Amino acid sequence: MARIAEIDHLLEHNADQLLILTDAQIEAKQDKLKRLMRHRQRISELKSYTFENGLNSFDSGRDDQVVKGEFHLPVGEEVEFVFRSRDVIHSAFMPHFRAQMNTVPGVPTRFKMTPTITTDSMRTILDDPDFNYVLLCNKVCGAAHFNMKMDVIIESREEYDAWLEQQDAFLVDEAVPSAPENEPAPSADVDIESGEMAMIH
Repeated sequence: MARIAEIDHLLEHNADQLLILTDAQIEAKQDKLKRLMRHRQRISELKSYTFENGLNSFDSGRDDQVVKGEFHLPVGEEVEFVFRSRDVIHSAFMPHFRAQMNTVPGVPTRFKMTPTITTDSMRTILDDPDFNYVLLCNKVCGAAHFNMKMDVIIESREEYDAWLEQQDAFLVDEAVPSAPENEPAPSADVDIESGEMAMIH
């Protein structure tokens, strides 16, 4: 009875701030936490190496941005996708670009493409203001397969740069100098695990 009274009190006084999770949601959160802890352990066990140009392997990814849910690409510029899987075989499928690439654990796969029509232009062409290009998994890979989808936003170089500027860097260290002004062509490193996809620019 005391627990019911506590719940009633929360509902009465904090209803706008209250979040009640089902057992399935709690289990999903616990599973995600377990995977994050596993990833953290993997990162801590990585050995550093130095490239031929003297750049340390950890410093090379310092300015990467990790994004989920959607990623942006500049129109008219070639992009190289590098796909990696952490658990099982997935298939990265971008139906609007007629592109599909299997992802195999331990074997990075890649392809290049040049997007030619912006998302806004395609919305006008299709007369669909809600249209988005998508990246999704096309292999039945596990219980969270249904949730493996990201929007792909194609936009001008200026809009892309503005979006990229708003993304947090993977590892920020003020003592490390910033990247040179001559940036290479956009690259999208897609890290895939059942239930989530992350883009590393």
